[in-house]
Amino acid sequence: MNKQYRFLLLIIVIIIVLSIISSLIVKNAWFKISEDDISYIGLVAPFSGVGAGIGSSMEKGINLFVDEFNQAQIFQNRILKVVQLDDQHTPEGVEAAARDLIERSEILALIGHISSDAASTASNAFQNTDMTMINTSSIEAGISNSHPWLYSSVFNATRQTGFIANYVRNVLGKKIITIIHSDSGSGREMEKQFSAIYARFGTKIHYTHEFRQEYPKASIASIIEEIRDKKDLGTIFFAGDASSAAHFVVQARDAGIKSLIVGTDALATTGFTEAVASLIKDKESLPSYTDSMIVSVPLLYDTAGSEAQQFKNLFLEKYGSDPDWIAAYAYDAVRLVIRGIIAQKSDKNEPLDFSVAACRKSIKKYLDSLTTPKTAMEGITGKTFFPPSGSKQLRSVQVGIYNGRNIIAAPTQLQPLGPNSSVNYFEELKNGRMLYVNDRFMYKTNVIYTGIELHNITDLKMDENQVILDFSIWFRYQGKFNPADIDILNAVEEIKLEEPIETSQNKEISFRRYRVKAPFFIDFMDKKLPYGQHVMGLSFHHQNLNRNNVVYVVDVLGMEFDKGITLKQQLLQRRALSPTSGWRIDQASLSQSMFTTSTLGSPAYVGYGTTEPEFSKIDYAAIFSEDRIDFRSLVNAEYLIYIGIFGIIGSLAARLMDRRLHGFFWRTSSWLMRLAFWPPLLLSFGNLIVNSAINNDVSIHYIQQIIMYYDMCWWIMPAGLVVIALERFLWVPLEDRTKRKVPNLIRHFTAALVFTFAFCGIVAFVWEQTLTSLLATSGLFAMIVGLAVQGNIANVFSGIIINLERPFSVGDWIKINEIDSVNVVDMTWRTIRLETLTQHVVSIPNGKVADSVVVNYSRKESLRIDVFLHVSPKHKPSVINKHIKEAIADIEGINKVKAPVNVIMGIKPVVNKWVAEYVIRFWVTDWKQQFGIKGNIWNALWERFTAEGISFNAVEDPLALPETLQKEAKGLPPADSSSQTGAAPDLAKA
Repeated sequence: MNKQYRFLLLIIVIIIVLSIISSLIVKNAWFKISEDDISYIGLVAPFSGVGAGIGSSMEKGINLFVDEFNQAQIFQNRILKVVQLDDQHTPEGVEAAARDLIERSEILALIGHISSDAASTASNAFQNTDMTMINTSSIEAGISNSHPWLYSSVFNATRQTGFIANYVRNVLGKKIITIIHSDSGSGREMEKQFSAIYARFGTKIHYTHEFRQEYPKASIASIIEEIRDKKDLGTIFFAGDASSAAHFVVQARDAGIKSLIVGTDALATTGFTEAVASLIKDKESLPSYTDSMIVSVPLLYDTAGSEAQQFKNLFLEKYGSDPDWIAAYAYDAVRLVIRGIIAQKSDKNEPLDFSVAACRKSIKKYLDSLTTPKTAMEGITGKTFFPPSGSKQLRSVQVGIYNGRNIIAAPTQLQPLGPNSSVNYFEELKNGRMLYVNDRFMYKTNVIYTGIELHNITDLKMDENQVILDFSIWFRYQGKFNPADIDILNAVEEIKLEEPIETSQNKEISFRRYRVKAPFFIDFMDKKLPYGQHVMGLSFHHQNLNRNNVVYVVDVLGMEFDKGITLKQQLLQRRALSPTSGWRIDQASLSQSMFTTSTLGSPAYVGYGTTEPEFSKIDYAAIFSEDRIDFRSLVNAEYLIYIGIFGIIGSLAARLMDRRLHGFFWRTSSWLMRLAFWPPLLLSFGNLIVNSAINNDVSIHYIQQIIMYYDMCWWIMPAGLVVIALERFLWVPLEDRTKRKVPNLIRHFTAALVFTFAFCGIVAFVWEQTLTSLLATSGLFAMIVGLAVQGNIANVFSGIIINLERPFSVGDWIKINEIDSVNVVDMTWRTIRLETLTQHVVSIPNGKVADSVVVNYSRKESLRIDVFLHVSPKHKPSVINKHIKEAIADIEGINKVKAPVNVIMGIKPVVNKWVAEYVIRFWVTDWKQQFGIKGNIWNALWERFTAEGISFNAVEDPLALPETLQKEAKGLPPADSSSQTGAAPDLAKA
């Protein structure tokens, strides 16, 4: 390795070292997370022993939000961390966790516990603190009302019990009831509430049994032994925690008890199903234990909105299992805390105070402000708010039914009547369409299980905002109505589902399936998507039946979501969107939401006391984007800055090399360094600018402008590198070779040509415009200009070719066509200048020179000169040759390396006279010397021939010649030409 390569390697090492040092400085200054940059949220739940499954669900839901939050860098360089405390679901564990929490003064808010008893036990410890606790499970109203720092967004256990009791009695029509409840305060309160509801309808509870929650297995076993042979158990209502419920379900089913089991949300958790699985030997038989159980649940994913579906998909991808409702409520609980922190600032540019005291105060104030649906926080669980003590909770409880091990929406749901609604209550109650539940009227609503299978996506036209979808849609329902009488909101043309391709009837369940292929508008949803993403699909609601009559829900079983396959995976497996389309599917969801339409003057919706035109709506949304590598999504802003630092230092090093180091090697090295460092520099700062615009909610129009300029730079930068390469590897070497400066016209013309090609690329690929008209216009313009300067262009390019081929150089003696013995005195890019022997300067255009025959007299070390001599043929050739040789022997300038040659060429007539022609051949090193040498030769010959009496006169009569030459003169061969004439050897060899 020579010195240059070692020095270049040293430069590269210095660049790397400086980049690392600069990146570390930036990291420590901007991105280093210190202890003061961490905000802590407490999570208290059982992570061991009884109830560990519920604690695990809460942990997963919270961590999913925290990971998204930290990655999005909403608080810039501040991150969230979760402090987990295990309360073991025991009074001792709860008290120990409370003591630990009080000592952890850095915790901003607390999420937990999982039961009323645990919350009640911890309440005394938190009396003198300003830390709020957000509860994600059912707790008694008395506990939450007596502790202003405790918030619960879930129906309390008493209200849930009242709801499920009404549902079992009036929807399912179950009049024979057995109650199994724990000996805890909440268990006894739930038993009391359920019995009171049945007593209101004149129905007596058949059996009531209490078990010890501290020892559920043995206590429940004794109850099972007592009731197993009873034939009038009817429907069993279980009031207890998830672990106790698992013991009861397993023991009851193993004892042969087939009664319908009903419970509250504790039986709708992952902790419950995991507890059941842990108690049975054959894990595959789990569905047989839980099948057909009915539970009240705060959230059903098949009736939830698109955000909940996205949460479910992310949860499934990360943890490999479906989330339960507790995971979703824990996710929203962290969101409540973050919203509370942000709520402390009134102005967008006002900095946040992250001190513990300020955050705790702001969180408490924010939660206290969420008192009605209008002020509620919209999350994946719906609208979260906390009514004042004594107010009615307007959120509805949903009823789920176990299908195997999966919970789906029950065929009939109860929907609360909207505020200020005026209906004929007596008539609705008489017809069985309405119930009075928990001090409020509720509609009995039919559920339509709806599924959509998207077969093909074709003709995606972004400019027209349309796509053609080919799909199957089906409905499974109970009742006498037409579920296919729908209004598709984003259809380009009205679509009527008339004849189904498949129908069936199974007892009370009806099924219809339709096939549709039609154009639909894209970007039809109000949801704000990240820049570059779009949404296709369809959105529909029933044309006539509002939410009080029917609710569309996702057919989880028919869509095979129960198998752990997401909608996105189904679309990819089916290749619904062709891989060659240039687009890819990023996310997909099938969700249900409520949709308010225009009244259109309908009396049912106009005027005080009428209901709002609110309909159940199904949204099938496939989010898609261009199928290309999105660097912004692969690399976060921190690493983009490090890449930019590397590009800046490398580019500056290349610039310094140009100033300090010269020569072809360093020109090449600095150009290669630009080739290596410019793309990362553009990649880094371009994406940082785009990210900044997106994160600061800049208008889509301006973001598109920024990205357009960024994409243009990817054409301009290579063009700049090519222009630099032309300068360094073509023009500079050409100047060094020709010792003349290349005209700026040539430089500018080639640079303009390169940038013209780059501009064409921008037009075609960035602006996405056809080049036909542009090329036609530019071609016509180029033709006009070309015709105007045709001669000059031809001469310039001929000059380039001449300089590259170098048939002659300045100072050479040449012959061009008929112009002989001229000296090249100058060569420009348009002409060459020649000096004649008479010192006249002749300029010839390069175009003509390129087409001419050029003889160069100056390329060899020695040049041959021939001098022809005519003397009287009367003289003997050997004598003449002798005198010639002696006469020129001492002439200066003749090359001594190659000896002169003189021979007779023969007898020839000249102007009707006969002469003997001799050629004198000699060599010179400089073409111009021949003229002086020739004069010296003639002088020497004249003096010698005059002294020897040799005549230059020609002979008129051939008979006057010697006999041997007479034959030659007559065209006959001489008798002895070699001796008589001194005939020349082969001249070609000479």
